Amino acid sequence: MKNLREAISVKLRVAAVMMAVLVGAQFSAHGRSALPDAVTTTVPSTMDGRPITIFASYEALLSSRTTGLERSAFQKKLDEENLKEYVKQPPSQENLKNWSGAMWAMRLLYRNTNETRRAMRRAFRTYGKLDSDFDREMLETVYATFPREFSREVERAAKVTTSPKQFAMAAHYLMRSMPRVDTRRELLQVMNRKFPDLQAKDDPTTGPHPILTMLRHDLTNSRVREIQKRPPLEPLLSKDFLSSHTVIYSFQRLDRRQPGLALVRGGDGRFVRQPDGTLFNVPHLAMALDNLPGYLTNSNTPQGLFSVLGVDVTRNLFIGTTPFLHTAVPFEVPPDEFFHDAALKGSTWTLEMITSRLPDTTATAKRAAWKDYFSIRETYYAGQAGRTEMLAHGTTADPEPYRGATYFPNTPSLGCMTAQELWSPADGRAMASDQLALVNAFLSTDAGQGFLIVVEIDNADRPVNLLDVRLDVLLSDDAARLSSPQE
Repeated sequence: MKNLREAISVKLRVAAVMMAVLVGAQFSAHGRSALPDAVTTTVPSTMDGRPITIFASYEALLSSRTTGLERSAFQKKLDEENLKEYVKQPPSQENLKNWSGAMWAMRLLYRNTNETRRAMRRAFRTYGKLDSDFDREMLETVYATFPREFSREVERAAKVTTSPKQFAMAAHYLMRSMPRVDTRRELLQVMNRKFPDLQAKDDPTTGPHPILTMLRHDLTNSRVREIQKRPPLEPLLSKDFLSSHTVIYSFQRLDRRQPGLALVRGGDGRFVRQPDGTLFNVPHLAMALDNLPGYLTNSNTPQGLFSVLGVDVTRNLFIGTTPFLHTAVPFEVPPDEFFHDAALKGSTWTLEMITSRLPDTTATAKRAAWKDYFSIRETYYAGQAGRTEMLAHGTTADPEPYRGATYFPNTPSLGCMTAQELWSPADGRAMASDQLALVNAFLSTDAGQGFLIVVEIDNADRPVNLLDVRLDVLLSDDAARLSSPQE
């Protein structure tokens, strides 16, 4: 995807839109009140234009790696190779790849045992001596798997690292393992001493370092208190927000371990509905394995605005063959591709490009305006920090390691948004696919492209359900109906 800018030509994007119009015409009418049964069709790949099959039913989906035998064999390899053989020797330049594989398995399975703790203590003795990427993986692994056991090692890492990213990872670990006011104040002082130049605001091109900008906000603000001043949803749901474009809303909790919910609004402001007239919605997980903030590598899906460039498929074994929504953040693609606006060709990214498109509602003492709401800018800073390839996809990952978790049977990712898919252990046939339903709902709006916005709605200790947003959605949908000349 590094050559995405060249891969998506104007001609291809026009073809994607035209194909989606044809798809939408087959199973919806513009301004429809319900989403009839989908039909199997094709759309062009966002990368090379090849036809991507969009099945009408999950029953056509197949993934051989999801059978019981395949999953058992994979689990055995992780246990016998990654978690045992790979860590027999201390980390060195010669075995870093094996150690990376071992730490990946610890994160994937959340394997917190005496053996894995001993292995990680041995690994941390090399911090700052072997490889910067390896150092980052160590911090990612202990944050994901060992919530408080490595405070001493991480505190040392925070003192010696010269990497803003690794300092931010260490800071979040210490804020969790030592949740005191003094911890935040001391970390802020260390950050100011370490990175005075990178926090300068007089650079006309980049301004302050994006990771340090976000970290400063986290060190000086309570996200729990901030979300209590979240702007009302109504202007974000309105047909006037990104008017004429399809928008997928991924509503999330502040605690990403609670599954979110995805709904789809067409360019006419009307929300996609099921054949029975109820609002289309599917569970949507925006949690990464490490559950770190979204502006860091491999961490949670950042809050804010994404562009939907189209639909595609991948050979990634953990995503599977179900089509994914090709989403991108600012800086990952240029502004004209992100906003689907050829008039922006040649322009460079600025924060104002995002904030100017957010609703400019009047702020009150209790509520901010969306354009001023800091947390909704996270996709901008994540993209500026180099995050890419955070897609909205399905999953072939085995949910069994996460049984008992709040998000089971959903499976966490490396920063993407995942819709639930369940597979037969007998033959790998799909038993359910929320991902395919989401793709078909998106295409039913006559759109080949559009937007997706991740919005944290509150800090409730339960999954997001339709009742949390239903009234706001229905009021916005009704306003769009009343304003339509067809009604």
